[in-house]
Amino acid sequence: MKRILLVLAIVTYFINKALAEVTASQCPTWQCQRGLGEDQTGTNRTCARNSGTSNFAEECDLDNHFCLLEEPTLQDSQNCEQVEVLSWKRDLPAGDDCGGLSTCYGAATCTTIQNKTRCAGLQKGDECTDDRECNPGLYCKKGGVFASDKCDEVAKQDQECDNDFRCEFGTQCVNSTCTRFGNLTVGTRFEILDNKLLGTITKDTLYNTTIGRVCETFFAFNTGVKSDNGNFLFECTEGLKRNFEIYARTDDNLDCSFNHTFSNGTSTEYKYNAVCGFNIDEYFYCPSRRGADEYGEHNRRARDIWASSQNLTCHHRSSIQYCPAIQDNFLWNKAFADIRRTEFITEGDNWPLVANSDRCVGRTIKKTMNYWRIVESSYSNFIGLVALSAFITSFMF
Repeated sequence: MKRILLVLAIVTYFINKALAEVTASQCPTWQCQRGLGEDQTGTNRTCARNSGTSNFAEECDLDNHFCLLEEPTLQDSQNCEQVEVLSWKRDLPAGDDCGGLSTCYGAATCTTIQNKTRCAGLQKGDECTDDRECNPGLYCKKGGVFASDKCDEVAKQDQECDNDFRCEFGTQCVNSTCTRFGNLTVGTRFEILDNKLLGTITKDTLYNTTIGRVCETFFAFNTGVKSDNGNFLFECTEGLKRNFEIYARTDDNLDCSFNHTFSNGTSTEYKYNAVCGFNIDEYFYCPSRRGADEYGEHNRRARDIWASSQNLTCHHRSSIQYCPAIQDNFLWNKAFADIRRTEFITEGDNWPLVANSDRCVGRTIKKTMNYWRIVESSYSNFIGLVALSAFITSFMF
């Protein structure tokens, strides 16, 4: 009887394995195909086409036209569509570069100064409605007992701050003090005092890239405990530690499991699904999450860069990548692009979208364009990122 059961078990195993090989789902592949758009222009140009399990793409011919695909799955074909403003260049603050499919916020206006486009903002003492209207180094003094609805100077590093008193670029109002990014040690609990930036934080706001910037690991998790001010306290932690070896998956049903642990030892497992992206292979990919084990070297570089950037003239609400002091300087551009790339790939499902993507495809699809713009700034043929970080720290400042 035992032999019969053993034989049945073996047969069942191979039948299930065969079925799995036949029925297992796979992602469509994405590749570049020159000439796909033929001689068509504008919205008449085909930028993506499906061919069975493969999709092919080609960039649109006009600067303001893109493939507006939201999902990697394509049934037939997609034509280029016109875009007036890129989503990541909308409502830029005063001081940022507003060239190319962008808009400035409110009273800030896109102006050409010495052949360069800039969001020209309001001066100190000018009436305002939002921080982004005031020039770098200023904020709109609204709310609180000293409200004036006028542009006023931001608080500097280590100075006092609150929900109505903003901090300078590269710092955040933490426990009523303007704190440099990358400064708080693991185990530190804190509250963020900046409702304008983050809006209402609830218990469901587990972690946030902007909040995590103040920690040495660039990751903070909501403790679920409130401060005396009624704000949720976050704790700087080691981040999410992945419980799997590789990101690529042959099926979307396979778990992508991470563990998070507070300093008191409380540990929780979080599971995500692998998803398809705009990649050259047929694999599903797990999302990436910032954990000290995997991103330790990235964190070290980021700490060095933020610590060395105290003299940069950028708006405290700057997009970072479009601050002229960063964008127009080769070394700063490379350094901060490295920071932004790490932040991008550890947010949401961004990593599966671009885990093994073709540059041409990435620059064709609106959803991945910003990543490739960051990557092309992040990786240089002249200076490696590790050497770059050391160079900035040792020689520039």
